Amino acid sequence: MEPSTHSNQDDGVQAAPIDMTVERKAVSLEIIGEMILLSAVAGFFIYIGVSALNWQFSAILTPAIAIVIGTPFLIWRIIHVIRMGFWVHNTEVTQ
Repeated sequence: MEPSTHSNQDDGVQAAPIDMTVERKAVSLEIIGEMILLSAVAGFFIYIGVSALNWQFSAILTPAIAIVIGTPFLIWRIIHVIRMGFWVHNTEVTQ
């Protein structure tokens, strides 16, 4: 069998390699401060929720509504800070 003279490369043109690695960036003071504030809000929600258990029903409504409405936003913000604050894509670092 005779060797082929056709090569797999397209006339010497090569595609540039794409680096899709995820790099860890340094945690900034802003991220640390926001995590402290989010922890304080979560602690306040827990404190109000536990202390309101001994209150009358009419007095517990306002804190209960605040906790029910605020907790999903708190959880969403914590997830957002963790995802966007601690990890960054390599192409975002080089820009």
